[in-house]
Amino acid sequence: SRGGNTQLKPERGRSFTYGFVWSPSADFDVQADYYRIRITDQVTSLDEQQILRTEADCRIGQTLSGSPVDVNSTICRDAFARVQRNAANAPVNPNDVTLLRINPVNAATEVTSGIDISASYRFTLDRIGRFSVRGAYTHVLEHKYQQFPGDPIYDYLNDYAYQSDWGKKVNASVSWQNGDWNARLDGTRYGGIPDN
Repeated sequence: SRGGNTQLKPERGRSFTYGFVWSPSADFDVQADYYRIRITDQVTSLDEQQILRTEADCRIGQTLSGSPVDVNSTICRDAFARVQRNAANAPVNPNDVTLLRINPVNAATEVTSGIDISASYRFTLDRIGRFSVRGAYTHVLEHKYQQFPGDPIYDYLNDYAYQSDWGKKVNASVSWQNGDWNARLDGTRYGGIPDN
């Protein structure tokens, strides 16, 4: 069952970015940035799988990775209210989920930070054409989420049960142009997510 929420509040956010660009010539530049973003009252549509995972963690009393879960927490009470199950002693399909209630909510807090580094180099070879080479590296330093005030803070970067981010990413490209002809080759390598 999916519905709206007339009680939503506007999102609030703060971000901080610091960086520099070094360009000793018109054909070469290096850029580095650090960012930190904090969003409060974030409007989010609850994910069905996340609700079911949270409800299961609350019933069991721990996450998949073994972290303890307080069954009396706000997030557990919310998950229990959203998931309706058959009775444990039902003659058919005991404990099966029969209804899942979903609507957008204001999440308490989400924080992410990281660094971005990139470099570009352009050069020309006689009669062959103009080339451009670019490389970039992204490293997410943290990504934490708390659904309701007082709830546990989920580490989306390091907790195997909640990982959703690639912590590192490298991409590179080489492009070539000669008259009306041009071509480009791109490649991306994502870091590992151990659980996925």
